[in-house]
Amino acid sequence: MNIKKLYFWLVSLISIIAIAVSLGIMLSSLWKVFFISNEEYLVTHDYEFKNCEYAAKSQLCWWKTINCNLDQEKYETAVKKCKDNKKKDIILRRFYNLKITLIGSVSTFIVFLIIFLFHYPKFKKEN
Repeated sequence: MNIKKLYFWLVSLISIIAIAVSLGIMLSSLWKVFFISNEEYLVTHDYEFKNCEYAAKSQLCWWKTINCNLDQEKYETAVKKCKDNKKKDIILRRFYNLKITLIGSVSTFIVFLIIFLFHYPKFKKEN
């Protein structure tokens, strides 16, 4: 086997593997978004919502650290507002991460597809 043939064979093989991996990443990312609802996704981030109670209390009682008499209505409003903002942020981050993953995997897919299309015919011609 000559070097040129080995080179075309190796590049073609690596390209096929990279195409398969990038296609797998792309499809799994899309399936996660389609099959896992936003509500289900938010459940996995409940730790971020727990911080809202502390943040609301410290925001309303910043001048007193001990025996702060909270206005319950203001406290509940602040907690609800914080949780609503967290919910929006988490969902935005989810779709941002999806876009970043798709951009990376589509780019990888296209690059290795081009490499494969230029090298595989030459490998076949060498046979």
